This record gives sequence, C-alpha cells and structure tokens, in this order.
Amino acid sequence: MDELGRSSRNHRAASLVRHNLARLPKAQIAARVQPVSSTVLKVTVTVTPDFLFDGKCHSSGESFWVWLEADGVPLGMLGGSEQVWVRGPGDIGRPATLDFYVDLDSGSIPGHLFVRTVSDRWLHAEQSVGVDLRGLVLPAPEDSSPHTDLLPLDPLPV
Repeated sequence: MDELGRSSRNHRAASLVRHNLARLPKAQIAARVQPVSSTVLKVTVTVTPDFLFDGKCHSSGESFWVWLEADGVPLGMLGGSEQVWVRGPGDIGRPATLDFYVDLDSGSIPGHLFVRTVSDRWLHAEQSVGVDLRGLVLPAPEDSSPHTDLLPLDPLPV
C-alpha cells in the first residue's frame, strides 16, 4: 500500500486506487497449439476472468474479444474472433475454452503466435500472450502419404 501511495503521490488515496484497480477487467490466458494437417493448426485458448466484479462498475456484465495475431497482423482464421462474456460475480474464475483453426496458406509456420484479449468497454484493458511455434512439427502433406486399400470385410450382425 505504501508503494501505491508513493507512486500516486497521495498516501490517503492509495486505498481508493487499489480498490478501483481490482475492478479493471482482466483475464488470465493460456493457449495450446495442435497441428490438424500440414496446412491447419488448432489453437485452444482458455480465458479465465480475473478481476473483482462490481455491479456499479460493470452493470450487466463485461465482455472480452479474443483473436490470434502473428507479427501484429490478424491471422487467416477459419473462425475469426470470439467474444467471452462475464455476466456476474459467478463467472469470475470460471474458464472459457475457445478453439481457433488457423489456415497456413503457404505451409510455413510463423515463429510466434500471439493471443490477444481486449475488453469491449474499457480502454487499454487488454492482454496478450505469446506462443512459441518454432519447435512445432507439422504432419506430412496428404498427397505424399499413401492411402490404404479397403479390405473386403463382411458387416457384423446387429
């Protein structure tokens, strides 16, 4: 509390600043990447709201927009962006899981992927998490792998 009072240059207002900072919408973000094919990645993003919900500040609820970027440019996703709603204090700490499918047009993988969340109503209430893709191995292209012939099997009785 003392550090907050020094940085705001008002020791009496430090508790009020701390009180209001706890209500700024923020979320914890976790991402997992899984190759689906040689040109498609599945990115599973978990967004967990992590702030103090107050009906005076947040009225009917808060929402976050979530999308993926590589090198500051939104990726060519098959899903675009998603919205996560926090409708009340019961949603705080409850994770929301989103699946994004990223189309790799040229088949090359960017070095890093960034998951960005931005509050729908609050300015500068945003987070981003980087995901390192340098060690990711894609499966071989479909046209280079041989297909298996169908076997002449009789159907099982029902």
